[in-house]
Amino acid sequence: SGVASGVGLTRYQDTGGPPTALGSPFALSEGAHELAYQSLDNVANLELLRSTNAWIDASAPISAFAIGTPSHTAPSGTRYITQVTPVTFSAADPALRSGQPGSGVNRIELTVGGRAFATYAFAPTFVEGSHALLYRSVDNVLNQEAARTLEVTSDNTAPALTFTFNRAPVVRPPASEPWFPADFSIIWSA
Repeated sequence: SGVASGVGLTRYQDTGGPPTALGSPFALSEGAHELAYQSLDNVANLELLRSTNAWIDASAPISAFAIGTPSHTAPSGTRYITQVTPVTFSAADPALRSGQPGSGVNRIELTVGGRAFATYAFAPTFVEGSHALLYRSVDNVLNQEAARTLEVTSDNTAPALTFTFNRAPVVRPPASEPWFPADFSIIWSA
């Protein structure tokens, strides 16, 4: 008939735990939860016990990068690449504390040179010079990883090798080939 005495009490139970009166919003820890709930009105009419499952993913995904070839890492740690070196990114959403899989990776985002983050869709290329690339990943419930930094130096110029002799050669006919004494040396530079 539409007459209602009002809700007197609502209670819930989290994964077989003790029944708890609901007085305000509550938070659930990361993992799988089976929530049972029911209300009692002001004249003692009890709602049928209902239940639902909830999976809480509170962990951000974790990103990684891979640098293909050609590339070189100097003893100083500087990473050298060329314009054609593939630099790729991947991410994984860690399992929940309860062991179930996380919500999954939604996207990886990149930025170079202070621009806004953009969704990663293909391997970036770099003009000659040093570059700081920020990257991060976001999962399907919008947990966002803190930005990570990848620094690379793109070297797209081939070396130019030159050499000089510490002594002048002697040219002898008829072949006009240069001849050097045994104690000469070649000085190389690139």
